[in-house]
Amino acid sequence: MQTVLKLGIMLVLICVLAVGEDSSSHLYNIKSGKVFYKIKGSGKIMGGNIYIEGKKKLIFDDYGVYTLSEEEKIQKQTIMGQKNIIKTHTMIYFKDGIAYIVDFNTKKIFRNPDTSLSFFTNNKSNIKKYGEEMMKNMGGKKVGTDT
Repeated sequence: MQTVLKLGIMLVLICVLAVGEDSSSHLYNIKSGKVFYKIKGSGKIMGGNIYIEGKKKLIFDDYGVYTLSEEEKIQKQTIMGQKNIIKTHTMIYFKDGIAYIVDFNTKKIFRNPDTSLSFFTNNKSNIKKYGEEMMKNMGGKKVGTDT
């Protein structure tokens, strides 16, 4: 459950930071799009090793008002001699300020009003400015832009 909520929060933050330059009320600077990612990473945590591999897709329409993301990943951990494999498969759908979070492992769907996202889409606030302030407050740093 915590992992699903963390994924949801991360997706909202990514959506907020990915806002376009020209419009302060759009999550993205283009009307619709599809993005496919490969997830791959490794590192050392608390004296143990961790390896993550998977895939993610992001599909959006109406400048991000409707957003669907799906993620499948395998996380292999070796901590203090104990091996652990965690498989996750989640899907998050944003529509009209509501987040539907599907956890395929537990076969549960969570419905969450996303107050931050609905605030921006309803009030036409400056999402980009808010996202950059949130990133700085969390210790993040913008290193560049791309189109």
